[in-house]
Amino acid sequence: MFDFASLWVPRRSPAHAANQLHQGPDPRRSMLFACCGVAFAVLFGLTISTVAGALALGFTLIGCGIWRARAPIATRAAGIAVRSRGLDVFFYLAMGLAIAALTLIIPT
Repeated sequence: MFDFASLWVPRRSPAHAANQLHQGPDPRRSMLFACCGVAFAVLFGLTISTVAGALALGFTLIGCGIWRARAPIATRAAGIAVRSRGLDVFFYLAMGLAIAALTLIIPT
């Protein structure tokens, strides 16, 4: 008898599935990290000070850059993978460091 389910779901060996379990950070956590970081930056900016909010945003961008560098494939960095890995890491780290540096250098 023909198995119609095999047309829709590719068959994978248990060894292949075991190799894919630990290939980097969970893609849902990258999106959660980025959204929570921005939410905390807004919260800190409104309640504590704009300096705290800007630093939180800078550190969130630095964290996204590190996450993108650690993710072996783009699908493991859902929501933060935009371009190639090198460009993503460069722009996240550069913008995060620039925001953090300017926040600390410029007087309020």
